[in-house]
Amino acid sequence: MISNIGTPDYVLKAFNTFTKATESYNLSPSAVRRCCFEIASTLIFSYMEVSCEVEEGKLDALSKSLSSAGKEEACEITRMFIEQLIENDEEDVHYTISNARHYIDEHLAEDISVSSIAESLYITPNYFSRLFKRITGEGCNEYIVRKRIEKAKSLLETTSIKTGKIAMMVGYRDTNYFSLAFKKHTGKSPTKYREEMQNT
Repeated sequence: MISNIGTPDYVLKAFNTFTKATESYNLSPSAVRRCCFEIASTLIFSYMEVSCEVEEGKLDALSKSLSSAGKEEACEITRMFIEQLIENDEEDVHYTISNARHYIDEHLAEDISVSSIAESLYITPNYFSRLFKRITGEGCNEYIVRKRIEKAKSLLETTSIKTGKIAMMVGYRDTNYFSLAFKKHTGKSPTKYREEMQNT
């Protein structure tokens, strides 16, 4: 969720700035309560846009908690609300990326793409790409290629399956393209790699 509007740290930092502003500008308690509720609502809707899931009644419960709160209490209630939302979101994010990696590992021989993976996870490709890069530090396409080359290396080291067949087994329909990708990652052609590894 929070990726739509910034990182969790950014969101909390922005809220802390708002809290300080409520003191500096001497806002009335009702104005602070209203602002707190609007901030929380924005975060909830941002979350729903991406995940389509949110616990029912969250905003109602917050509204009741804020209804008679003073300025400091309203800010504290809202901060706790945001922290809980972010915490749940981060758990969901790691679960999503774990599922994505599993999907990639299971479908290496197929024509997989960012779009097809995102579709299997019921999220948008753009959001998935940003999420994958943020969590793993690696682009999804780069990850797919790396996993394919790793599997190819393992097959070249441990079997006598022909290179063309291995290319197909790791998702490359064109043997020449597979050889180029393999050489780019290892510095050697598949045949040369197999010779060296099986002779050691």
